[in-house]
Amino acid sequence: MGVATLCTVTVTGTVGLVVVNAQVSVPQDPTGLIDATIDLPAPLPDLVLTGLPCPTLEPIVITIPGVLSLTITVSETPAP
Repeated sequence: MGVATLCTVTVTGTVGLVVVNAQVSVPQDPTGLIDATIDLPAPLPDLVLTGLPCPTLEPIVITIPGVLSLTITVSETPAP
Protein backbone atom coordinates (compact mmCIF):
# COMPACT_ATOMS: atom_id res chain seq x y z
CA MET A 1 0.00 0.00 0.00
CA GLY A 2 1.38 3.43 -0.95
CA VAL A 3 1.94 6.37 1.30
CA ALA A 4 -1.09 8.64 1.47
CA THR A 5 -0.62 12.26 0.52
CA LEU A 6 -1.89 14.96 2.82
CA CYS A 7 -2.86 18.38 1.59
CA THR A 8 -2.71 21.44 3.80
CA VAL A 9 -5.37 24.07 3.19
CA THR A 10 -4.55 27.53 4.54
CA VAL A 11 -7.09 30.35 4.64
CA THR A 12 -6.08 33.91 5.52
CA GLY A 13 -7.89 37.23 5.26
CA THR A 14 -10.82 39.09 6.76
CA VAL A 15 -14.57 38.67 6.96
CA GLY A 16 -16.05 41.97 8.04
CA LEU A 17 -13.89 43.01 10.98
CA VAL A 18 -12.89 39.42 11.85
CA VAL A 19 -9.36 38.33 10.94
CA VAL A 20 -9.19 34.77 9.61
CA ASN A 21 -6.08 32.62 9.85
CA ALA A 22 -6.95 28.93 9.69
CA GLN A 23 -5.29 25.74 8.53
CA VAL A 24 -6.38 22.11 8.13
CA SER A 25 -4.76 18.98 6.68
CA VAL A 26 -6.85 16.53 4.69
CA PRO A 27 -6.07 13.39 2.65
CA GLN A 28 -5.92 13.65 -1.13
CA ASP A 29 -8.27 11.37 -3.06
CA PRO A 30 -7.03 9.25 -6.01
CA THR A 31 -8.08 11.95 -8.49
CA GLY A 32 -5.85 14.56 -6.81
CA LEU A 33 -8.80 16.53 -5.45
CA ILE A 34 -9.68 17.36 -1.85
CA ASP A 35 -12.67 18.34 0.24
CA ALA A 36 -12.01 20.45 3.33
CA THR A 37 -14.01 22.21 6.02
CA ILE A 38 -12.37 25.23 7.64
CA ASP A 39 -13.60 26.27 11.08
CA LEU A 40 -13.93 30.05 11.03
CA PRO A 41 -14.16 32.14 14.21
CA ALA A 42 -17.66 32.62 15.67
CA PRO A 43 -20.12 33.95 14.63
CA LEU A 44 -18.99 33.03 11.09
CA PRO A 45 -20.15 29.74 9.55
CA ASP A 46 -17.63 27.09 8.53
CA LEU A 47 -16.05 27.43 5.08
CA VAL A 48 -16.71 24.23 3.09
CA LEU A 49 -14.46 23.67 0.08
CA THR A 50 -15.09 20.76 -2.31
CA GLY A 51 -13.25 19.45 -5.34
CA LEU A 52 -10.12 21.59 -4.97
CA PRO A 53 -6.96 20.45 -6.77
CA CYS A 54 -4.00 19.59 -4.58
CA PRO A 55 -1.73 21.43 -4.85
CA THR A 56 -3.13 24.65 -6.31
CA LEU A 57 -0.89 26.36 -8.86
CA GLU A 58 -1.79 29.81 -7.53
CA PRO A 59 -3.68 31.04 -4.46
CA ILE A 60 -7.46 31.20 -4.76
CA VAL A 61 -8.75 34.67 -3.86
CA ILE A 62 -12.37 35.33 -2.89
CA THR A 63 -13.26 39.00 -2.51
CA ILE A 64 -16.49 40.90 -1.90
CA PRO A 65 -15.41 44.53 -1.37
CA GLY A 66 -16.15 45.71 2.16
CA VAL A 67 -17.46 42.28 3.18
CA LEU A 68 -14.75 39.64 2.84
CA SER A 69 -11.33 39.01 1.45
CA LEU A 70 -9.95 35.47 1.69
CA THR A 71 -6.86 33.86 0.19
CA ILE A 72 -6.85 30.06 0.01
CA THR A 73 -3.74 28.00 -0.70
CA VAL A 74 -3.45 24.23 -0.95
CA SER A 75 -0.07 22.54 -0.61
CA GLU A 76 0.91 18.88 -0.79
CA THR A 77 2.81 17.10 2.00
CA PRO A 78 3.72 13.40 2.12
CA ALA A 79 2.03 11.71 5.07
CA PRO A 80 4.34 10.47 7.83
